[in-house]
Amino acid sequence: MAPGSRAPESGTYDAFMSYSHQNQAVARWLHQALEFFGRTGRGRASRIFRDETNLGAGGSLDEGIIDGLARSRRLILVASPESAASPWVRQELDWWWERHNSYRDVVVVLVGGEIRWNPDELAGLGGEAAITTTDLARFGAERLYVDLRERAAGTQATLPAPRWWRSSDVGSDHATVDAMASIAATVRGVPKEVLVGNEVAWQRRTRRRTQTVVSVLSAAVVLAVAGLVAAVWQANEAGQERRVATARLLSSSAMLAAREDGALARLLAVEGLRMHRDDLTLTALYDVADENPFLGARTTVDGEVTVLEGSGSGAYVLAATQDTTYLWDTLHGTTEPVDLGGERTVAADLDHDGDRIAIATDDTLLLWARSAEGATAPTSIALESVIDVGLSDDDDVVAALRASSGTAERPDAFELVLVDTADGRILRTTAVDGYWRWVGVDGDEVVMVSHDGTWQRRPTSDPGVVVAEGGPVAPFNGWIGKASPDAGHFGFVKHSVDVNRNSQGSFDETYRQAPIPGSGTFMPRLFELSPDGSSALVGGGNEAWVTTTDTEGVPVEWQLSGAGLPGLAAFLNETRIVSAHGSTLVLWDLAQPTGPYDTLPYPVADGPTVGFSAHVALSDDHRSIAVVGGFDLVSHGTVDETAGQITGPTGGLPVWRPDGSLLLATGNEGYVVAGDGTSTRRLWTTGSEEVDPWFRALAARIVGTDLYLVDDDGVIQVRDVRDGTLRHTIDPGFDRGEAWNRPASTTNQAALSDDGSHAAVVLGDASGVALVRTADESVRMLTDTVGSVLIDGERVIVATGRDVRTFTLDGEQTSSFSMTGDYADALAVVPDTDVLARVRTDGRLVLANLTTGRQLADYAMPVPRSTTAQAPWHSSTLTVAGAAVYSATVGTDVARWDLSIPEMAEAACRAAGRDLSPREWRAVTAGDPPADLRCDRPGLDAR
Repeated sequence: MAPGSRAPESGTYDAFMSYSHQNQAVARWLHQALEFFGRTGRGRASRIFRDETNLGAGGSLDEGIIDGLARSRRLILVASPESAASPWVRQELDWWWERHNSYRDVVVVLVGGEIRWNPDELAGLGGEAAITTTDLARFGAERLYVDLRERAAGTQATLPAPRWWRSSDVGSDHATVDAMASIAATVRGVPKEVLVGNEVAWQRRTRRRTQTVVSVLSAAVVLAVAGLVAAVWQANEAGQERRVATARLLSSSAMLAAREDGALARLLAVEGLRMHRDDLTLTALYDVADENPFLGARTTVDGEVTVLEGSGSGAYVLAATQDTTYLWDTLHGTTEPVDLGGERTVAADLDHDGDRIAIATDDTLLLWARSAEGATAPTSIALESVIDVGLSDDDDVVAALRASSGTAERPDAFELVLVDTADGRILRTTAVDGYWRWVGVDGDEVVMVSHDGTWQRRPTSDPGVVVAEGGPVAPFNGWIGKASPDAGHFGFVKHSVDVNRNSQGSFDETYRQAPIPGSGTFMPRLFELSPDGSSALVGGGNEAWVTTTDTEGVPVEWQLSGAGLPGLAAFLNETRIVSAHGSTLVLWDLAQPTGPYDTLPYPVADGPTVGFSAHVALSDDHRSIAVVGGFDLVSHGTVDETAGQITGPTGGLPVWRPDGSLLLATGNEGYVVAGDGTSTRRLWTTGSEEVDPWFRALAARIVGTDLYLVDDDGVIQVRDVRDGTLRHTIDPGFDRGEAWNRPASTTNQAALSDDGSHAAVVLGDASGVALVRTADESVRMLTDTVGSVLIDGERVIVATGRDVRTFTLDGEQTSSFSMTGDYADALAVVPDTDVLARVRTDGRLVLANLTTGRQLADYAMPVPRSTTAQAPWHSSTLTVAGAAVYSATVGTDVARWDLSIPEMAEAACRAAGRDLSPREWRAVTAGDPPADLRCDRPGLDAR
């Protein structure tokens, strides 16, 4: 797991916060800020235990407090005169001393008063002393502490205006960032500069939705980092230290600049990596390579989402489950529940900025407004059986469509209710004929739309009058119809996407039509329209697409990859979409390009029902490729064009022979495919008494004329690659009792070194991973747990769930770390780097440093488009060839990821299209640049 993103073990805390409840405001702020400071992904970066209630008068520590103390690695003392006088803080510190006999793990944060490390001076402070003489003696010597007195004194004044959906922010002034980095570094045991780098990256990722906000925060964080760099320069004038500090500043600035100036971001990232290579500078290069993907952010709520709405700016998303309603602040990455008094949300609408929100529950319409002074208390209007709500453009009126009978079954039992958003007065209630489903306010008119496309426009001043209307459409059976967010458009989809404008005029003049996006073969199950009707989202099978509906040209399509088919979706504006996948919310931006991969014309056959994963093999010149999916279908040709398909042995492992022909190695059915793909011949036809003739190859490697195989019994076979003759076998002598299970249904269960000298085997009885030396047939157990294995040069990598361990070929462990998330068996090392690539079970390709364990980047993988697999990522494989990693998942096309450092740097320079100027260098570093600032100059090698 990445430094700075390490979470404590289950059931433990990074720190216990001891404080006086007279300092509760600053303690609450510190708690919230510290848990999220320096995070690298969704969720908390650390866990802090903080009691919210006062202990009873005269009482002792209760079981909850003692449990929190016992499960905490460190103690944070929020020091002040009030805490020094608090009997409860005294008890907590005494408990800690008795348990640990040391204050070594006590972190002091000064929020009031003074601290003196001389007993006489401390006694002279009187009531201003922030620590006691008892604690002074226990510290034993002067201890560094973090001074937050200025922040504490102005806590209420400096925090953002209170919002009913948000927690306090960390702040971005240099002093606060530096203080938070000092505390977090001590609490987590992570270098301070790493946490600052993480915070910079997180600020960029989560706040890039609004350019103005990004600009302000970017400047603040860059100033903070610049201050830290300046401190390093003052403390150590050594050239290498300055070089490292400058490199990190360039890289941090690159991540911050990505949203506003992609070219500048790429140039800064390359320069930072040139000056010094570490996790931060490497992360910057990977980050700008994935600049602005469609998939922008994720969050998770508790329960399946049933209502989904968002603001036009994309800054806020409201999601409701059966039990709770949440507001997701996409700019700041917070997701918090909305207090509805236990009621259930049935409909909602937000204005463009998210400053006004209307929520309809079963019995009530609730209105919130926010201004610079903060959020108002909600206005409550008794209103039952609301079907849909819509806010006017100027926020003055909310239109509520309700079933007056309470059942919505009678076609004449609907009412249109207009409410003044300022004071909650019901302005007008009008009975409306028809069966209506959506309502919106367009200027001074209310628009109502039925499920069959019937629509009406009524003035807000006199909603009893119909000023324009349209008749129903005549859709096909199995169609899906939907109105746009403001009800100004209606469309339906089956064999095509059809859209019309709900305005006065001819239907034909406003009619739009586009082919069904994607493969065009699935039955649509999801349909949404953009506010202006120019785009439509269509979902079916396991894929979701967005297509333009412009009749003037060929529709443009975007595939929303990496999350599968959503249950709900909503356009926030013409380019931003939010989708709900069970309890997970995903924010997309169609104005952004996708991840750093290219798809090849090789679809992977779906075969999860028989348990076979996809396998990819490339020839030595990296031009020829073969793909084996489920069952027995083999696609082959060049990387640019599919030559053909053949039928081969089920589960055959593809290996390219030196003569350019393809070998499908498995059991006694080894097949050779002619170079032109027109014929096949069986390479070996008999088994051997030494091996099971029906084995399935788990790994294969050609060395000269030798073909090394690891079969599913863990036996290493050496065959003549020319005719398949079995030369000899190496049986490590595994105990294959009743518990033995041939691991044919998974990948990376065996691995061979390039020269065939070593084989790593996952034992079928789940007793561990063995390393076999083929020369002397010696066996050494690497682990007593199973997982996935890979041999890369002189190292063996074993991945067991989230844990990754690296060994030498002599069996000595060299590194161990954990990664966040749940992973499939696929893994590979990016060529010529120390970067491990793994496939996460939510469809992400995750990169991590094999030495430090830091997670460097993660990218959305191509989404499976034609598979019935419930968990297709479990069948993924990763194959290394040349400078690229190739991924294959059933139901997708093979993807080529150019992730090596030289390739990515070259691509970054090419995409920038220019060189960094001396002025730009000085603006970031405040120093003189190198004489040669050409982006593509020599010197940036693979390692």
